Amino acid sequence: MANARSKPSGGLVLVRVTLGGLATYSGWSWAANGGLTGGQVSETVRGHLSSLSNPFHFWGETILLYNPSAIAFLTSWLTLLAGVGLLVGALTRPAASFLAYVALHLVVFGEPELRPLAILALAAGLGCALSRAGRRLGLDGALDGNLPSWMTWVRSEAGFLGK
Repeated sequence: MANARSKPSGGLVLVRVTLGGLATYSGWSWAANGGLTGGQVSETVRGHLSSLSNPFHFWGETILLYNPSAIAFLTSWLTLLAGVGLLVGALTRPAASFLAYVALHLVVFGEPELRPLAILALAAGLGCALSRAGRRLGLDGALDGNLPSWMTWVRSEAGFLGK
């Protein structure tokens, strides 16, 4: 069993950087070029609601369709920020968790031809979030001890919100 300060393998760095690059590219194309709009979110969610089971149907109808423009805006910019975070290895755990969350939405609400790639992104995001991927060739090693453990895996003097 690895100790609390061990570093992940170099292969995980490749997964982290690749996922970060793809997320940065997607987030930038959505945020800067108007690639993701509230109309697209609304249309996509409505197109899948009838075939979804109760928890996903409830989530889509109650949360995603409540304000699809805000969902599109937040998804665009947070995907861009999470991608940059993974590229530099900073706040890898929350960034990868967010990208896994976005990938799960693509699995559930996305087009069927995107599902295999979304499942791959979901697995890569969860793998990076659960394995301390930013500790090798990333800034998380420098942030350890200064942020709450839910962000960096290492216990610190900081409390839940850094206080």
